[in-house]
Amino acid sequence: MRRSATVRETSSRQSRDMAYEQMSTPAARLRAVEVELEKDRTRTKQSKVNSSWLKAAKNKLIKAFGSWVIDTNVPFAVVDSVYTNPLLETIREVGPDVRAPSSYELSDVYLPEAAKEIRQWISEFAPKWKERGVTIMCDGWSSMTRLNLINFLIYSNGFTVFHKSVNASDVQRKDADYLFKLMKKVVEEVGPEKVVQIVTDNAAPMKAAGRTLMEEFPNLYWTPCAAHCLDLILEDFAKLERIGDVIKTARMISNYIYKYDWAVNYMKKFTNNRDIIRPGITRFATNFVSLESLVRYKTALRDMWESPEWVNSRLGKSKDATAKEVRQLVLSSTKEALSFWKKADEILQLFEPLVKVLRLVDGDDKPTMGFIYEAMERTKLAIDKAVRNSKRYEAIFERRWNFMHNDLHAAGIELIF
Repeated sequence: MRRSATVRETSSRQSRDMAYEQMSTPAARLRAVEVELEKDRTRTKQSKVNSSWLKAAKNKLIKAFGSWVIDTNVPFAVVDSVYTNPLLETIREVGPDVRAPSSYELSDVYLPEAAKEIRQWISEFAPKWKERGVTIMCDGWSSMTRLNLINFLIYSNGFTVFHKSVNASDVQRKDADYLFKLMKKVVEEVGPEKVVQIVTDNAAPMKAAGRTLMEEFPNLYWTPCAAHCLDLILEDFAKLERIGDVIKTARMISNYIYKYDWAVNYMKKFTNNRDIIRPGITRFATNFVSLESLVRYKTALRDMWESPEWVNSRLGKSKDATAKEVRQLVLSSTKEALSFWKKADEILQLFEPLVKVLRLVDGDDKPTMGFIYEAMERTKLAIDKAVRNSKRYEAIFERRWNFMHNDLHAAGIELIF
């Protein structure tokens, strides 16, 4: 949930209410967090501990915190929580005779109460939802325990709240009928009169379910996810043989280096301690990010392969076919190697405009629906200017982008201009 849109209201009425508000309420806790987060470097520094008694007490506290953090296997940064000092204040207030709560008291007593407070707090936004309307976001994913979960979130007026999660692991057919009934139930829970749109991925069952949902509720729109649409464009580009071969070759170079710990650590001496394999926003954006890193550090990798330490190492002397091929590619010593690096540069010029738009729509800085038309038009112009024989790419682009066209996108751009 974005605190910036929920706890920074400064009306006189709210100021009066805050004076009498219980600190146990969700709103009060979030305000406490916000105040803590907005403290800057000019805040008053704590006085230095001068007495030996205070130093000993601080060391004793550090040891107690350290033992707790190590034993529970949580990150050390947990002590930076804005609730740490309030916890210490509460411990001092209740005195030494009160023992720590049990896990049962936290999970079965406190947690349900906290959840109830949060739900009650969220319900207070209902009047605003009815006035401004909401967007329901549907996000399916698989957990580390292989659970197939479908999450529903509600967005309105600059902030998002979690609505519910559905465990669909036991559902054999997640077809259009199942998804329609699921989304219909959520719309009815929120209130059909409040829902402006529901956003999902672009899979065929979701598309069919979304169309049926609009027939059931004529006042709302089903909108395919812009980020997923862009990812599908990148996926279609990657399927082209010319691009796929370059990505495959780039992956071979990266995999060869990351196969050996010594090679990775030695490489970082030449890349300013940077990796050449980095995650992207999506699976196919990762291909672009990794290829871009490889091209950026092309000279560094060449220096690495030509260094005496590498040449005299076991990897440098290897006669393996893969080692030989990677060596020739990195050193650009063959016609095929020169062609690979040239094609890599061209592919980056093709991918870069799309990845920029993907970062735009995937960000949280501002709503992007009103900017998506302009961004996509600029992307088409950039591809046409940067790539030879761009017609093939434009056809893929148009096919996916036409699927995204929506009255709400047009309304968004009208509001801007």
